[in-house]
Amino acid sequence: MDVHLQAQHIFVRAGELIIGSKDAPYEKNAQITLHGKKATASIVADNAIEAGNKLIANVGLVSMYGKPRK
Repeated sequence: MDVHLQAQHIFVRAGELIIGSKDAPYEKNAQITLHGKKATASIVADNAIEAGNKLIANVGLVSMYGKPRK
């Protein structure tokens, strides 16, 4: 099935975000949509990292494998 993840922000800290694998790429559609307004306040993580809004922050593992491109 197709997958559509919608969020204001995604923070992969001590876990994993995995879509497919080298041996079994995800053959359907996987979409990530980040929502928010330009004027929304920035996100502060761990008192040391300040980022904008509408973001994917990764200090864990993010792997995405899809259909091979020609």
